[in-house]
Amino acid sequence: MLRQRWQPAEADMTSRNTKLIAINRGGIATLADGSCWHIASSELSEVKSWGIGTEVVVEDQKLINTATGVQVPVVPIPLSAGATP
Repeated sequence: MLRQRWQPAEADMTSRNTKLIAINRGGIATLADGSCWHIASSELSEVKSWGIGTEVVVEDQKLINTATGVQVPVVPIPLSAGATP
């Protein structure tokens, strides 16, 4: 039986604090809570300056740097059905 990796429900996307773990060249940000978000290429330079470990909040489809208040729009990345938590 395949287990699904945790994926936030729509109600969970309203607001949560976490940390930035990684950002790849394609604009996929991985957060400490296990979620992944796509950042538009036009916003990548802003987010890359935040650094790994930056505390962030995901709220209303925005990734917000809690130290600076800078916000960038994000889109949730669906996780594959074969991944495990």
